[in-house]
Amino acid sequence: GKYGALILAGAPLASLSFVALYSLPLLERPSIALVFLLIFAFRFGYSLIDAPHNALISRVRPDGPGRARLAGYRFFFSSLAALVLAFAIAPMVNSETGTPLSPLGLFTFAAVVAGLSAFFMVASWAAVRSVDAHDTPPSPKRGVPVGQAVAAAARSPIMVITLIVGTLAAFALPLFN
Repeated sequence: GKYGALILAGAPLASLSFVALYSLPLLERPSIALVFLLIFAFRFGYSLIDAPHNALISRVRPDGPGRARLAGYRFFFSSLAALVLAFAIAPMVNSETGTPLSPLGLFTFAAVVAGLSAFFMVASWAAVRSVDAHDTPPSPKRGVPVGQAVAAAARSPIMVITLIVGTLAAFALPLFN
C-alpha cells in the first residue's frame, strides 16, 4: 500500500528504541549521545507511524463528518493510552511512592508496552490495507465558518470527552518524562 510500508518500518523502530530507552538503567553510565540517539530514533519511528495513520483517515472515511469522527476517536484513544501509561509508569520510577521497579522490571514493562503498541499499529493498518492499496479521489473542499465548527464540537459529547482526556494526557506528559 501507499502508507503501509512506512507503518511497517516505523512500528519496529519506535518500539525497539522505546525499549532501549527504558533499558538505559541497566547500563552503568549511558552517554548523552546514546540517549539523544535513542530519543531521535523513537521520534523518527513514531513519525513514520503517525503521519500515515493520519493520512489513512481520509482514505477510510472520505466524507467530512465521518473523517472528523474517526480523527476524534483516534485522538481520544491516543490520549487515553498516554494518560494510562503516564499514570502506570509514575509509581514505578518514583521511590517516594513505594518501591521503584528494578531496571530489569522497567525493561520488561517497556518491552510489553512497546510490543503491544507495535502490534496495534500494524493491526490497525492491516484492517484497512485494502483501502490503502487503491487511490481515492480527493473529496470536494467545503469551508465551514469557525464559529459553526466550534459550536458543533461543543455540542458533541464525544468531542467534549476527548478534549478532557486530551487535556489530562497533556498535563500527564511531565509524569511520563
